[in-house]
Amino acid sequence: MVIRGTVPMCMSQYERMFGTTRIPRKEFDTLEQFDSTYVVIIRKGIFYVVEVYHFDGTPLTPCELEVYVILFIYLFIYLFIYLFIYLFIY
Repeated sequence: MVIRGTVPMCMSQYERMFGTTRIPRKEFDTLEQFDSTYVVIIRKGIFYVVEVYHFDGTPLTPCELEVYVILFIYLFIYLFIYLFIYLFIY
């Protein structure tokens, strides 16, 4: 990777960018890295968790991800309407 056409950067620093957290300790903090099977999407202050792997560990195809996200959106809309009706009409 090159920034502004002058400084080459090593991509190894991105290995711990995701799935890493700092654990505070008395003497010194430690970094712990976790493997995850999902990504988190934040839109308009709402967090969505999207699984990106099958149960057997194989990654979902782009088509499967699209179907998963569309179904999740419809489920979210359905639940929102249900809660609205339950809270404000009954």
